[in-house]
Amino acid sequence: VTPSGPPRTKPSITTEIQNILVVDVHDIFLKLFSKALKVMMPHVKVVTAMSAIEALKQIEIAKLAHGNRLDAPTHGFDIVIAEERLHSPTMSTRNNMARKYSSSKEVHSTSPASVDGLFLDNKQDPTESMSYSGSQLIGFLNQQEKVAESRGMFTMQRTFLIGVSASLKDDSTKLRKAGANLLWSKPPP
Repeated sequence: VTPSGPPRTKPSITTEIQNILVVDVHDIFLKLFSKALKVMMPHVKVVTAMSAIEALKQIEIAKLAHGNRLDAPTHGFDIVIAEERLHSPTMSTRNNMARKYSSSKEVHSTSPASVDGLFLDNKQDPTESMSYSGSQLIGFLNQQEKVAESRGMFTMQRTFLIGVSASLKDDSTKLRKAGANLLWSKPPP
């Protein structure tokens, strides 16, 4: 049987996924995820970050690179993969105590002022070595999308958010509540 009419074009992974951000505090997992993603999708640019603050800086750089294109991903990356436990075992207790995002705060961008308003009590420099969880990062990115939508400023392509954890049984509720589209356990698939 021969199909009639013009051939249908299907979006392919090579046109839909161009760049991925991987956020993990452990260099070995950054390398493993990057390698696995490049094997599956050799055309993809993989960018890594070792903290939520570094991830937000990479997102800002990627958004600037896309300019005002309406087909650009919401957060500059097609996919963001974020480890829930973005803290090093050697960090001080103070730095491991990340503050929760207050849903009453409105976030406009990933500028340091917005990061300050999101994660901190406006008393600390957001570039300090504070540690924020992957669910906080995912929640922040989802909140940005909601604010953009409420202002009629949305793109055609939302960033796909993947929450990752070696203790997925313990962390899945936080990641789902934050708005992760998919959950993966470590090691990488």
